[in-house]
Amino acid sequence: MVEETLAVLAASGATAVVAAMATDAWQSARDGVVRLFRREGQDRQEEIQRQLESDNALVAEAGDTGLRPAMARLWQARLGSLLSNDPEAKGELQSLLDELGHGVGDGLRPVVQSIHAEGNGQANGVMFGNLTAYKGTSWQETPPAQGEPRDRESAR
Repeated sequence: MVEETLAVLAASGATAVVAAMATDAWQSARDGVVRLFRREGQDRQEEIQRQLESDNALVAEAGDTGLRPAMARLWQARLGSLLSNDPEAKGELQSLLDELGHGVGDGLRPVVQSIHAEGNGQANGVMFGNLTAYKGTSWQETPPAQGEPRDRESAR
């Protein structure tokens, strides 16, 4: 149970750190992660800081190309290793998550998002970001007459 809790916390931490890259929250996230690794010595802290800066530059350059999930897995492994070696870092990581607005609460339950579309359907979802979706009117070029359904679902 303890290992599972630490794994969830590491995953949440990694997701929050990668989500903060190339945003206004980046400085706080970077500094918080570097502080977490202080117990592993100055050389390790400097290595982590260089890696964070390099990853941030990659995210800024690549934009939204699917790089973030792979990067989050790498940071999950790093944070998981840190938590395995030093379970006392758990409180500090939780505090960082709370500061960044990605705290997972006392139960340490991850957020699960499940999105499905069938047939000609379209499904959209986003975590830790924004999504703007515009619905076109290609299926019906003129507005419905009074009393007629306004969308396909109502017409069925």
